[in-house]
Amino acid sequence: MSKLKQLKDEFFNNPSFTLKEQLGYAGGTFGNAMGQDTVYTYSDKFSRDFLGISADNLILAGNVISGINIATPVAAGAVNNIRPRPGRASMTSRMLKITPLPFAVFSLLLFIVPSGSPTFNFVWAFFLGILFRIVDTFFDVSLTTISLRMTANPKDRKNFYSFAQLAQTLGSMLPGWILPIIVGRFDEAAQKQWAYFFITLGFSLLGVAGMFAPAFTLKEKVGAMLEEDAEKSSHAKLNRETAVAVLRNRPLMVLLLSSVFEAVRKVTYETLPFLYENTLGNMGMKAIVDMISGSLSYVGLLLVPILGERLSSRSLMITGYTWTGACYVLMSFLHIGFTVERVRKFRWFIGALIGLAGMPNAAMSATDRIVMADSTDYMEWYSFKRYGSALRSDGTIVAVKSLVGNFNGFLRTNIYNIAFKLIGYKSGTGGENLAQTDSTLHGIFSICTVCSLIGNFVPALIFLFNNFTGKKRDQILKELEELRGNAQAEEPAAAGQEQ
Repeated sequence: MSKLKQLKDEFFNNPSFTLKEQLGYAGGTFGNAMGQDTVYTYSDKFSRDFLGISADNLILAGNVISGINIATPVAAGAVNNIRPRPGRASMTSRMLKITPLPFAVFSLLLFIVPSGSPTFNFVWAFFLGILFRIVDTFFDVSLTTISLRMTANPKDRKNFYSFAQLAQTLGSMLPGWILPIIVGRFDEAAQKQWAYFFITLGFSLLGVAGMFAPAFTLKEKVGAMLEEDAEKSSHAKLNRETAVAVLRNRPLMVLLLSSVFEAVRKVTYETLPFLYENTLGNMGMKAIVDMISGSLSYVGLLLVPILGERLSSRSLMITGYTWTGACYVLMSFLHIGFTVERVRKFRWFIGALIGLAGMPNAAMSATDRIVMADSTDYMEWYSFKRYGSALRSDGTIVAVKSLVGNFNGFLRTNIYNIAFKLIGYKSGTGGENLAQTDSTLHGIFSICTVCSLIGNFVPALIFLFNNFTGKKRDQILKELEELRGNAQAEEPAAAGQEQ
């Protein structure tokens, strides 16, 4: 019972947030995650199978969109930082009211076949893809910004995000549960095409309702502190000292380097719809596997507060990567004497491994944020040791992580699209249903297994170099506590001398 009470206190009894606010923010993350998962998981398969877009054009589109993604977060951040006129809503609140509707419309239009011309369809999907990602970024940045302005208490904010992670995980899983079941019931390509559209329509209506919730439930409680915060953060500009402190930030560098291979890992998840429908010949089983994986993922997430008392963040990440990698090692044995018939015979064994492999995902997402928080503490400690003055630059760390994230998106897009070009996947248009060769079906299986092995075991090795753990972490935090205490004691003394 004490563990259940701990979980209740962790997710519901939050001093800084009412339940209405927590549910409102959770609704935003739920709707946004559901739309993202629908588009990022299934729009590529729809583009190949129904819009007839070639691998070369998908590579071109992916690179252009990745380039635009580099600038979009900067623009979204600048818009959110605009100070509102007295008595008027902030730009953050306005963005939360403006962006949900176009987000839903653009996601829906991506699952429409506008013509029988692959060229026209490419232009259609290309521009809609750009617009969708711009709107998605503005919503993401606005939602994160308003959540930071609701409290200055780091512990309450962490619990707030943990609660939202539950809703976000559910939003990500729903498309994987529902879409494969319905699409898998149809044999004709034209029927599958319309199934995609109507399912996305339902997700759009549900998603836009959730995404509007934050605009009407969240209030910027620390708005008066923004100017003061800006003054405090003025020292955090990217000068030489800051750059060195960032580059020597061991937890951050480990997190960033591992995230590069995380991009390779995500290629596996983008390829899974092709694995189920094409190689395994059973799209409907994806729903069952995702339900298993999602349920196990929730178990892992709920255990984070408990396991976090016994295991370090480093150990949690290494364990998660190793667990997932081990599942795909077992799956890789089916490469021996590979035939489509043999693999389909063992499809439920493959599905079980994929389901088990997803168990650590939500917990690892939460732990990723913990490591980010660790990196800010490490940077503050390191800069004091090196320069004699503590430098805590949260904004710079977030900016660097965002920049690396955009590079990872570029990397993932190219690995994914080039791999599909190399295995010779055939694109179709409209109601045309193209059969793939056995070599291509084996290639899909290879993309899933090889990318997962690289994307899990390499990051697990990288995290071994994170030295912010154990006794060293305890010592650093103790020194930080003393440092902050001394700084607070010096402030009144300095104020007295000025008077």
